[in-house]
Amino acid sequence: IRKILKDLVGAQPAVYRATIDWFAQFFVVPQSPWDFKTRHTYYTYIEKQDLRTLQGERVKSYEELLIANWLYEKGIAYAYEPLYELPLKGTGRRIYTPDFRLTDSGIYIEHFGVRRKCMADGTEHLMTAPYIDRDAYLADMEWKRGVHATHGTVLIETFSYDRQEGRLLQALEEKLAPHVTYNPRRPETIFNRLIELHRIDSFTRLLGTFLRKYKNGGYSIQDCENKARALKAGRRAKAFLNIFEPLYQEYQKRLGERIDFEDMILRAAHYAEIGRYDSPFHHILVDEFQDISQSRARLIKALKAQHADTRLFAVGDDWQSIFRFAGSDIHLMRNF
Repeated sequence: IRKILKDLVGAQPAVYRATIDWFAQFFVVPQSPWDFKTRHTYYTYIEKQDLRTLQGERVKSYEELLIANWLYEKGIAYAYEPLYELPLKGTGRRIYTPDFRLTDSGIYIEHFGVRRKCMADGTEHLMTAPYIDRDAYLADMEWKRGVHATHGTVLIETFSYDRQEGRLLQALEEKLAPHVTYNPRRPETIFNRLIELHRIDSFTRLLGTFLRKYKNGGYSIQDCENKARALKAGRRAKAFLNIFEPLYQEYQKRLGERIDFEDMILRAAHYAEIGRYDSPFHHILVDEFQDISQSRARLIKALKAQHADTRLFAVGDDWQSIFRFAGSDIHLMRNF
């Protein structure tokens, strides 16, 4: 699967784009600072997520991750949270570390964690996350703007409301366009970088698990899209399926006349269903029933249906670990 993915990334622009989008935007399940009531719970979440950019550094928010990965993909060299290049005399602070500095142009980027709310009188009100002192944060924003205005350095600003409105990277590109030249990295360069960061192996394991479950359950891409909508998985699920669908097609193509384990089970079930296989069994015992998959359940039902007096006895324990990687579906046990 890793070989197929690498080949598709190099040969099909749509798969390359989908793969980069997955790692740049959807690798983690994002939560915004507005989802947390205290600073401690937010930073505990961030620590667990290990938000690491394509360049390799850890960042402090999902929105910063999007910005950093976009810069890396566009071939724009940057430093994350560098010291401001000039002394801060008379400012009351000894150090200032902007979010990003573009190393070739010297441009700074600050991403401000504010959302906007339209008030009843038509004015716009900037809001911060629940645990942040709004007045202090807005004052800090003005201080940073003043530093750049005083010292003549270029500051590009992005905001949390840009992402909330679905245009964070578009807004960044529009603001940077007059100042930078893009030199996008080649697909194989970024793919090899993902390998270096040990991201590809875990992703191909995920694809392999999904492929087995997909075949085991006899699902279609439409089934998956419908399930994603029901779960409100949205753009993240769509991004995953944009990679999985061509990968699955190529996997089946390379399989050719051969069959894999999932095919063996499905073909056996089909033969039992159409009578090509004549079952001699009147007593069927299934052990470890908590590990039953859709395809194996289909095979058992087909064997049972061949004789009116067939008896089925199942032994299972849903307190045990469920081998989801093999396609196990606990619903089959609970709806025996």
